[in-house]
Amino acid sequence: MKSVPWKDPRNKGFICVLFLLFSGFAHAQAADETALTLKLGTIFFSSMETTFLADANRSSLSTTIDFDQDLDMEGSAGSFLVEGIYRPEPHQRIDFSYYEIDRSGQRRIDREITFDDQTFDIDSVINSDFDYKTLILTYSHLFRSYDELDLGVTAGLHITEAELRLQTDLGNISERAKQTAPLPVVGMLLRYNYTNDWTLNFLTRIFVLNYDNYRGRLHDSKLTVEYHAQPNISFEFGINARGSEIEVKEPELLRKLDDSAAGWIANVIWHL
Repeated sequence: MKSVPWKDPRNKGFICVLFLLFSGFAHAQAADETALTLKLGTIFFSSMETTFLADANRSSLSTTIDFDQDLDMEGSAGSFLVEGIYRPEPHQRIDFSYYEIDRSGQRRIDREITFDDQTFDIDSVINSDFDYKTLILTYSHLFRSYDELDLGVTAGLHITEAELRLQTDLGNISERAKQTAPLPVVGMLLRYNYTNDWTLNFLTRIFVLNYDNYRGRLHDSKLTVEYHAQPNISFEFGINARGSEIEVKEPELLRKLDDSAAGWIANVIWHL
């Protein structure tokens, strides 16, 4: 049985380290500045579509696997979400975000599936697991920064690690494939305080690459509303939509992952 992310001791330790690190930075700032922001919450994708192709031999028999149709995977999934913002000065901003999505399924397949070096025959019962981890690190320059408005451009890395595991219910055939993609991204952000208690936040990032053996595209957009309940505590709610297409071609290796998802996020925010 999979561990629940927020009950995993490793994740608890990671969150505690982040909190202590951010607290240490905050004490170095002037008392009237909000230079550090820490967000803890959840991200839930209510709509997910994913296909994955893995071929170790670059043969014409490789199969593009549709997670919904071929593996009967869950169409929705949630995860804990850790985010942070550090502002060393009014016109600069550093963001990070991390979450994991785990999906699983079981299905008696109605076609032959070739996955990496293994072939799963028609009428086999397949157990599948898919792990999707995302770490986003960006730097932003704010060319408009006032009490009520921030507007700027952003650049950084969108790092995705995806792993698919397939195994027959008898355990006699199993295979796994992993793809890690550190993609450079650019985008824009907007923060607008339209009242003393409410803030509108918008952030979008994109990436396109077609070079040599690598091809990819990515878009990731988030729109949220933040309610300032206390001077140092806020609550954030909103929507997130993302999509990516990553392909790696090497002499004896082919990996292709297409993924799109849409859902909502909810955070508790500490302004340290």
